[in-house]
Amino acid sequence: VANNRILAGTRALAGSEMVVLRDVVWTSIEPPSDKRSCRVRLSYDRKALPAQIIVRDGRVVVAFNERVLGVRPGQPVVFYSDKLVLGGGIVVG
Repeated sequence: VANNRILAGTRALAGSEMVVLRDVVWTSIEPPSDKRSCRVRLSYDRKALPAQIIVRDGRVVVAFNERVLGVRPGQPVVFYSDKLVLGGGIVVG
């Protein structure tokens, strides 16, 4: 908006491959020491998606297995293993 520009691209380039989280809470496990496969839910009305939780130097990153549309800062993310809630956090960017 500030530069009066519109960017266009294909749907394949849209979306997020990964997000950084803040305020992460681990409910059923200790924080992983490196990576953990899981499913993540971005809102109650969206299906859980396969992803990797990556923990390094106190930062938690969720890397999706494919690009995901509609991920916004401030949005909650919940981690699952089957029906067990592992934890969750808030999207930073």
